[in-house]
Amino acid sequence: MENERSPLLSQGDKNTSLRKRLCKQLGWHSSQIRAYADETLLLFWSSLPVILAYALQNSLQTCSLLIVGRTSPENLATAAFAYMFATCTSWLIAVGGTTALDTLASSAFTGSSDEGYLGVLLQRAFLVLGLMYIPVTVLWAYSESLFIALGQDIMLAKNTAQFLTYLIPGGLGYIYFEAVKKYLQAQGLMSPGTYVLLIVTPFNAGLNYVLCIRWQLGLLGAPLATGFSYWLCFILLALYYQVLNTVPFGIGVAASARIGNLLGARDAHGASRTAKAAAYLSISLGVLIMTVLMASRSQFGRIFSDDADVILLTSEVMPYVAAFQIADGLNSSCGGCLRGMGRQHIGAAINIVSYYCFALPLGIWLSLHGYGLVGLWIGQCLALYSVGLLEWALVSWSDWDDEVHRAFKRIDQDEGEDPIEQA
Repeated sequence: MENERSPLLSQGDKNTSLRKRLCKQLGWHSSQIRAYADETLLLFWSSLPVILAYALQNSLQTCSLLIVGRTSPENLATAAFAYMFATCTSWLIAVGGTTALDTLASSAFTGSSDEGYLGVLLQRAFLVLGLMYIPVTVLWAYSESLFIALGQDIMLAKNTAQFLTYLIPGGLGYIYFEAVKKYLQAQGLMSPGTYVLLIVTPFNAGLNYVLCIRWQLGLLGAPLATGFSYWLCFILLALYYQVLNTVPFGIGVAASARIGNLLGARDAHGASRTAKAAAYLSISLGVLIMTVLMASRSQFGRIFSDDADVILLTSEVMPYVAAFQIADGLNSSCGGCLRGMGRQHIGAAINIVSYYCFALPLGIWLSLHGYGLVGLWIGQCLALYSVGLLEWALVSWSDWDDEVHRAFKRIDQDEGEDPIEQA
């Protein structure tokens, strides 16, 4: 019953009044906040399948490290070094090279009148990326001399080169799997890749155990198991696409695909809103991951090895790895936005300057002046924060109406038609 002490406004009215005052101070309308909230929620829920897919995809190599690490610290070091080198020289061809599909396929999916155009783009990706992989195979096959010239231990150089040689057949499977995955993501189809990885991941673990432990192939069982698993992913994904389709998106990948779709649909305002929502969401998730890593810093190394030195070193670098996550999230979302806009060359230039002209020299200098592995991570963190902030500045200051025009211009150049006039 109301009396002289009853509040004049209910709690709901207070919240509404507060929201209106906040909107007025920020110069926003309630509809704008609702639109941003809806976009953020869409990106969050649709990102989950992509996050799971990439986590499972990375777990294929992680599983090899877990099993090889139990055999000896030396084998763990060799496998980790080999996978790192493979990432820098080959996996980046798959991840970076297929970003062209983020740009072209996503815009063409909503803006092109040619239904067969997406298939043509995928075929071109297979051809171009396959040709780019040829020099990588030569590099891997003769990498021992390179490692020795760079000052690596002779035994580490020999074992790593042998590891990479056994990994050569599987590398092409990884590249083709990534291309098909991007092809589907541009159409909003991501669950097939996730389901395929859910099948392959336990198979990969078992195969690593059988080859490395039961059949006593040791270190060389890991690249064989990993390579076979990558080809299995590609084959199953190609077969699985006649069977199931869903429409989820992931943060960086979702941002590139959705922005490309919105540009193809001439929705400049929607593309701008998606870019901002993706950045905010990725930063939030980065903070969450950072918190988890910091909470488990003392135990994280035990996952990979029982060696006390490995565990101690992991705990020492974990704060920098944790801090890395926020910048990594921002870089991922903004990089995805730039890919959707067809401006990945700008992102590439920023990354090259930040890493090779700044992070790598700084990290090496710090590591040689008493900081060790921590020094390398300090350089990486500073570089990635620089990259993330620069890319965010580019995205936030973009003229989205001009981006719509540029998206249709790309389609026009590739199709030899004028889709703007057709529309």
